[in-house]
Amino acid sequence: TAAPSGDELPMRIPLSLGPPREDLDRAGGACTVYDVVFHPDTVSTALADADFRSLMLQLAMHQIKEKHGDDLSDAVSFPRIKGNYKGLAPLPQFMRARKEP
Repeated sequence: TAAPSGDELPMRIPLSLGPPREDLDRAGGACTVYDVVFHPDTVSTALADADFRSLMLQLAMHQIKEKHGDDLSDAVSFPRIKGNYKGLAPLPQFMRARKEP
């Protein structure tokens, strides 16, 4: 990690990225889905700050490219899921707890 310079601040945004899976889009066509889980505090911040939300989405896309080698289209969508999950059930996601010093 590079040392922060100027107005940059070091930031750690843990996430859990599930494996790619097939699902159906709104039109009923096949699509590839990636489930990404962020800490609830991170999600709350993103809902209140559009720039931070954009950063989170860029981070998720970067992780998908790094982990799975999939080159995603810029036309990708990021649905906001409220309440009941739509589509096929996602696989469970786990995040390691930070160890206390």
